This record gives sequence, C-alpha cells and structure tokens, in this order.
Amino acid sequence: MNATFAALEENNIRVTTCDLQDVVLPSHMKVMRDVFLDFQGTIFDLYDLKDNEDPWDVQKHPAWNKATDGQRSLTRELFQRAEQAKGDAETKVLERGDEAEWKDFFSESSAEKNWNLFDKRVGYRVNDRRGLLKPKPDTVCYFPIHETRNLADPLSTGKYAWRNTAHESLIQNFTLETLDQLNRFGLQYCPLDPFKGQSYSAQKLHCFPWLIAEYKVAQKQKEKCLCQAANAGTAALMLFQTAARFATDRSQERHVPPVVTITTTSNIIKVWMMYYTTKESRDAYVSSSQLNSKRD
Repeated sequence: MNATFAALEENNIRVTTCDLQDVVLPSHMKVMRDVFLDFQGTIFDLYDLKDNEDPWDVQKHPAWNKATDGQRSLTRELFQRAEQAKGDAETKVLERGDEAEWKDFFSESSAEKNWNLFDKRVGYRVNDRRGLLKPKPDTVCYFPIHETRNLADPLSTGKYAWRNTAHESLIQNFTLETLDQLNRFGLQYCPLDPFKGQSYSAQKLHCFPWLIAEYKVAQKQKEKCLCQAANAGTAALMLFQTAARFATDRSQERHVPPVVTITTTSNIIKVWMMYYTTKESRDAYVSSSQLNSKRD
C-alpha cells in the first residue's frame, strides 16, 4: 500500500497543516519554530530590505555603504546565484520538465535509495508501519559515521585529531565501532540496509536522517508528496526513538529529536516539523507546519 492519510492515521501518525506562528507546540519544539522564523543575520535583515523590494536595491540602502568589501562581494554572489536558480526553474516550468529533472535541480546528489531497514521482511517496527511501504525519499541529509577502525589513535590523527576538545565525544559516539557495539543491544541507525558488520560499505557511512525532501511536478500530486514525506519522516523518527533508549535525559519527549521535511509541488514549497509525543496515547505524532516563506 502506498502512503496515504488513511494508512498514516492507522499507524497513529497525525498530519496537520497550520501556520508555525499560531500552532501550540511542546516546549522543545517552540525552540525549533523560533529558529525557523528567525531572520536575523539574513541579507534582508542586514540591509533592512523589505519583502517586496528588488534585492539589487540593497545597494541604495545606507547599510550597504557600511558593509565590508567581503560582505558586499558575498551579497552580490548570492544574488547572482539566486537569479540563476530562478532562471533555470522558470525554464524547466516552460519546458514542462519531468520529476527527475527537478530532483537534479534541487540537489546534486538526489539519487533515490530505498530504506531497506523498513522492508516488512526485515521485521523492524512492522507493527508501527502497517500498510506502509519502505520509504524512498528523493533527497536526505544524514549525520556522518566516522570510520576510524584502521587508525592507531583515531582522536589524535588527521581530521579526527580532536582529543581533549569539545568535539571528542561527538566523534566517539558516531564511529562505526561505537555504533556497531550499540547495534548488538538493539540500536538501528542507518535506514538504507540492516547492519552488515564488516561488509558495511563506505558509501553508506551515514546515519540518523534529519532532513528529508520530496518533489512532485504537478500540484495535483501534493497529497502523494506530503504522504511520502510523512512516511519517510516518521521512519526517521523511529530511528531516533530507538537511539533515545540509550539517552540519559528522558525528560518529557525532548529526548527524541524532531525531523524536518520539505515538500515541493509545482511552485509551492512547504517546510514541515515532525516530532514524537505520547499525548493522547499516540505512538507517534507528526505536526507538519507551513513555514512563512516570504523571505525564502
């Protein structure tokens, strides 16, 4: 069965559409919402541009003369890249480009990969995913896995030379050796394939997807696009739920990190916040909210 609203509801996955500025959220998600809606430090904020102004009018603002040469150079470069992307997108619309072309437009590495961990034959969380296919998201951002097994002293060698620094635990916690040890106690961290020990391929050295994007060309496919994003997003949340069993801070639901998804249908782009809660005895809850995109 393809992901549908009915299939999602059957698995206690709730999808709601609302404005981020109005929705009532758990305390830890309020922080995330504030980050989404914080435009401080953007070009519009730095140069006091209005939403309806031509970006190149920035050179008429007093703040432009106060900027450094480096800031002005970077601003011009960003505007040029944005104009190029806009022109390319308009061309694809006129040429009625297919979905594959749009995937390439949004990401240089958008090759689809099945999340085989969620194949029902594997048996991982099957009771929480009744009727849902294994996800195959268009674009995903993962946390990296560090391969240090062949280094004599990993945290004092090359790019991992972070011993006695604030980053030491981050490297140790995300080494293949550490994740392998936790896997023996039930940790699943990579959705691409069930863990295969020494045969774990280098190109799959990433774990815990935290941002997912789905693309559809036609506006009539918006429901399918959203359901696919929710399917993949909640699968990612399940990985974080598994990891949360090893957490020392289990206050409320903050120990299960949220996942961000992006859906694009035609010229409509939406950002969705997906998070876990135990309220109303739900096993999983997805709050998906449209980001105010005036400045996107």
